[in-house]
Amino acid sequence: MIDAELFYYDVTPSVVPVNRRASITLRSKGQHAAFAANAYYIVPVPLNIGCDITKNTPWYEGLAVPKIIAEAQSHSLSFEHTFQTEGEYKLLIGRVGDEEAFLALRIYALQDDLIQLRPFKIETHCHSCRSDGAESPEFLAAYYRQRGYDAMALTDHGQYEPSLEAMAALEGAGSDFMILPGEEVHLPGNPVHIVNFAGTESINQLAYADIEGWKNHIGELAGQLSVPHGVEPFRFAACVWTADRIRASGGAAVLCHPAWGGYAYGNEACHTVPEAFFFELLRAKCFDAWELFGCLHARNNLHVRLFIEAARQGLDTPVLGANDSHSVVMDPQWSHGALTIVWSPDGSRESLVSAIRSGRCVAVENHVEGSPFVLGPHRFMPYAQFLLDRYYPLYTRFAAHEGCILQERAAGNRIAPGEMQAAAWRRKAFVNRFFSGVYR
Repeated sequence: MIDAELFYYDVTPSVVPVNRRASITLRSKGQHAAFAANAYYIVPVPLNIGCDITKNTPWYEGLAVPKIIAEAQSHSLSFEHTFQTEGEYKLLIGRVGDEEAFLALRIYALQDDLIQLRPFKIETHCHSCRSDGAESPEFLAAYYRQRGYDAMALTDHGQYEPSLEAMAALEGAGSDFMILPGEEVHLPGNPVHIVNFAGTESINQLAYADIEGWKNHIGELAGQLSVPHGVEPFRFAACVWTADRIRASGGAAVLCHPAWGGYAYGNEACHTVPEAFFFELLRAKCFDAWELFGCLHARNNLHVRLFIEAARQGLDTPVLGANDSHSVVMDPQWSHGALTIVWSPDGSRESLVSAIRSGRCVAVENHVEGSPFVLGPHRFMPYAQFLLDRYYPLYTRFAAHEGCILQERAAGNRIAPGEMQAAAWRRKAFVNRFFSGVYR
């Protein structure tokens, strides 16, 4: 369902500080939605204040919420207000003299530590035609930009070079879309799938340079570790070694889809990672994050089950949404099913890795119909939902233009001078308005 207010009005900024006076402008995007009367009232209602839904009265009646009067100028309203608590607010707007508001816009207030960060939509796990995917590395990079992503890591099975190929193909394109190195690590004797997200060296190559020596090393490591009872020692040691090597190369070690199915007697029947093994890996703090949501929605409920039990046991490991895409065109569910939002000072490789390791991220499950489903730290979830509702539908429109230019460039077609810079400027101008109210 289309939210008309999102496309009819700008709230600038849409993210404001807590306990500091904010200057806000409400601007119509066309004469059909213009503020034509002389005076309006604005009532900022925090969504978590509570209300009596059994009475047919406005939400703010009887509550300690101010009514702000603003004069319309150039079909816009400007006012100042100090928001007292972190969270989402509805700005109820009505004409002075009218009892009921005719419009409700939305805004989010944040504490200073979080308002200084920016959200980045990222893909942490996808495959190209260099392994078992369908599209080339540079094609995938352009496609993800078209979908409103800020960064992606290409993580082909057992191969690190394709991610470097994607980075090289779009180098100098003039876009700040971040293509990160990566690979899905598959080593003998360990069926656990592990993503090397943004590490600066190939873990597969490191092991396979001397595979017999690697096996002997893992066997020795298994004897040195405190391996939990009932857990296969070699596999446990292999996971520990892989994750440690990824971190040593500056990356984030990610446990992939633990409840996805393996094959037994020709049928998908067995979970990739046994539950007991999964919880012991979390207890040992082996991984920086694990994949909660993926494109296989039927399996995501099993991951949610693991998430709830891990929380009950106090095993607080960051979670990601990762498509594990193998064809973004022929099988779109592989690129639309899940995503990760991280909060970082900037979009650099180091900052994104640090954000994941620190748990400043949420996993998002997308649905063809209905709202996205978000899980992660309690404080970040409502803010992520607000961004998915109010920010990303607009942001994606700007980023899509850059993605189309990248697609043309990847195809070898001529790009007009300054075209990418102009597209990037428009996107950045929107971001500045949304988060800081600055027009540039």
